[in-house]
Order: sequence, then C-alpha cells, then structure tokens
Amino acid sequence: MNIRGEGDEAGTSPPGPSDRRYEPSGSRSSRSSGSPAIFAEAGRLARALIAYAPRKSVLALLLLLAAGVTEAFGLLMIIPLLHVVGFAARPGGESPVAEAVARAADAAGVELTLPAMLAVFLILAAVRSAVAWQRTVLLAGMRLGFTDRLRERLYAAVAGAKWEFLLGRRRSDVQHVLTGDVQRIGQGAFLLLQLAVTGLLALAQIVLAALISPSLTAATLATGAALLFLTRPLVRRSRTLGEMLTGANRALHGTMTDFLGGLKLAKAYDAERGHVRHFTETVAAMRERQLAFTRLSSAARAGLDMGAAFALAALVWFALSTTALPLPELLLIAVIFARLLPALFRSQQHAQALVHALPAYAHARAMHRALKEAAETPAGRGGPRMELRSALTVRDASFTYQAGAESGTGIGAEAQLGRGTATEPGSEAGFGTAAGVAGPALKNVSLDVPAGKMTAITGPSGAGKSTLADVLLGLLAPGEGKVCVDGVP
Repeated sequence: MNIRGEGDEAGTSPPGPSDRRYEPSGSRSSRSSGSPAIFAEAGRLARALIAYAPRKSVLALLLLLAAGVTEAFGLLMIIPLLHVVGFAARPGGESPVAEAVARAADAAGVELTLPAMLAVFLILAAVRSAVAWQRTVLLAGMRLGFTDRLRERLYAAVAGAKWEFLLGRRRSDVQHVLTGDVQRIGQGAFLLLQLAVTGLLALAQIVLAALISPSLTAATLATGAALLFLTRPLVRRSRTLGEMLTGANRALHGTMTDFLGGLKLAKAYDAERGHVRHFTETVAAMRERQLAFTRLSSAARAGLDMGAAFALAALVWFALSTTALPLPELLLIAVIFARLLPALFRSQQHAQALVHALPAYAHARAMHRALKEAAETPAGRGGPRMELRSALTVRDASFTYQAGAESGTGIGAEAQLGRGTATEPGSEAGFGTAAGVAGPALKNVSLDVPAGKMTAITGPSGAGKSTLADVLLGLLAPGEGKVCVDGVP
C-alpha cells in the first residue's frame, strides 16, 4: 500500500495581504457595474422577496396605496381649512379645490365649519397612522422571514453538498455567507421596501401637486430629475465599494477563523505577532472601504440638500412672481415641494445603500447555486442498502484533491493556515482536508477490512489516513480503483 501525504504542519507563517485575493460571485473584470447590471440584480432581489410572500406583497401594496390616498387627502384638506379660518385668496382667482370641497360637503349635508374641518383632518391623520403601523409591521415581517428563509436554504444546501466539494471551501467563507452576507441582504431587502414606500407616497404628492399647478409640478420634477441624474456616478461607485466590502468582510472572517483554528500551531512556531499584524491590516482595509462609502453617501446627501434648497427658493419666487394661484393653494404647493424634494433625495440615498448591499446578495446566490450543483444523492435514494457481512475491500484506489475551487463560483479554495499550506483534517479553518495538495493523497491503495473486527491504520502525520477513512466511508470517491462491500462496488 502506498499512501502519500495530505498536508504538512510546517510553515505556519501568517499570510500576507496579497494571499487573500477574492472576487465576490465572479471576476469583477467580467461583470459590469453599470446601470443595467445594477437594475438586474435589484430586480432579482425584488422578485425573490415577492415570491417568498406573494399574498403579503399584495397586502403591502394595498396598504401603500391606502397610505398614499390618505396622505393626499390629508394635505388637500389644508386648503379648505385655510379658507374657513379666513385666509383669503389672492386677488384675481378663486380656489377650485375649496369649491370642490364645498360642493362635496353640500351633497353630504355637512356644514363647512372649523370644528368639522378639524375633525375630518384628525380622522384622516388617524387612518394614515394606523395604515403606517400595519405597513411597518407587515414589511418588517416580510424582510425578517425572507432573510431567515434564505439562510435556511443556504444551510440546507451546505448540508446536502458533496463532501469532496466542501473540502475545497474554507469553512469561514460559508460561515460568512450565513452571517455577514445574509445580514447585508436583510438590509438590502429593507431598503428595497423603503424605496417602495417612499416612491408611492411621493407619487401621491406629485399627483396632488399636478392637480393644483401642472407647470410648477413639472418644473419641480425636472429639477429633481436633473439633480438625481448628477448622482449616477456615485451609485455605480457604491456598487464597486459594496463588492470590495464583501471581499474585505470575507477576508476578515477567514483571518479570524484561520487564526483561532490554528492557534496551537501559531504558538508552537512563535507566529502570533505575524497573525496579529495581518489581522490589523485586514481590519484597516475593511474600515477604509466603509469610510469610503460613508464619504461618498455624505457627499451625495450634502449636494442634494443644497440643490433642493436652491430649487425650492427658485420655485417659490417663480410662483409668487408669475402665477395667480390663490394663497392657500400656493402655501400647499410650497408644503408639498418642501416634502417632495427631500423624499426624492431620500430615495436616492436608499438606492445608493441598496446598490452597496447588492454584491452580498450576488455572492449568496452564487454560493447557493454552487452548493446545489454539488448536491449529493440523499442516503437511501441511490440504490438498495448495502449490508456489510464479510469484508470491506479496496483495490488499487488513488485519490488526488482538486488544486482549486470550482471555476466561476467565487468561493475560492485557499491555504487554510500559513502561506501555501493546508490544515489538519478536522481543524476549525476548513471542513476537513484542504484542497491544493501537491500530488495524490492516495496512490494504488489495496487493503481488506474484515467485518466485525477492528482494523488499525497507522502512519505518520500527513500519510493519507484521513483521506483513506473518507474513501471507506463513501465521503470521497477514488479517482482510480474501487471500494467494494462484500465484493459489490
């Protein structure tokens, strides 16, 4: 029997920053970060969220519509309320809104008094608050349930993947997807839902403003669209920073897991200081990526706030100098625009943060797809159960670990401890024996294991004992040769 080593404990110097290269869910050079790619990824997240809870999605849409209607009517009631308290119209025009409300009140047999107007206003406010409460609870339940379902699917996919596939993956990578990536996906789902809320409420205000003054509304929307257009490069930059942060988080998680898993060896080789230095460098890299996004989003917000202030001042001056709107309508238009422009820019902030979180969703999808493609046949479904009665035999079996991870999955197989070395089987850094070993781990192995008796396999560290045990258990299939139960392969 000829068994070659699975790994070597020597050489535990910590990896340098260049040893932790990572491209989330595919090579960055092969994937565009432009608007089509961003919209496509956001669309996939939205479809997955709706598919998770279709009925709740419909109910959420109805609640959003109800909130938009009550928001619009609540604002609309300001005009007749101002007329009732004696806020006179500007010379040269009547108030169509006040006249429409007066006709509706006459038809309902209600006198337009201050108490009646205040009562209607308070009722609308109460309905709007109740709808907002129900909407918030419903959307929070959708977001939490969606992220939990995603985590459960990933967990089940890991449990069902072939052992040989898992050997080429760092345990820390899978742990990071189940924790850090899923958490960021939950944040992205929240931002996506917030965009829907803000968008529908803004649409209600736009419709109301257009009914009062189409020209002012068109000018306001054009101004807002121009300001938002100027922020497009910032959104694309947010996507790039999101990809970099995903890789930095993954590297940090891997660094901590590798160090803790190989702490005994690090101490034995007096390599603690090098590991601490590498950890400090990794933390600094991640901090810089987070600060870069904060600087980017803060700059965008500051620019939009200044643009909104100038736009609002210009629109008020234009309305006062060139239009003959009654004063209540003019006041309501000013209120709507004072709320609408910040809402549009808040949506831009949400969109920028959503784009920043999308790489985590892309990475999790790539991980899940790779795990499903590597799924093994569940026990008991691949054929009749084999009973061991005589002997387990191995004939001319050879096995070589893959030198790297599957192409295109973005889940790289890297050195688990030290520079270019593999972990011991069962260490915390990896799922088992690491991939990347030079030469075959087993070569032309033949042996008999009698049933009902104890057989000991001995040899030096790295001789291939654990690999042979995995082959005997059926976790690994030999590349050459065969394993038989009572003579049956």
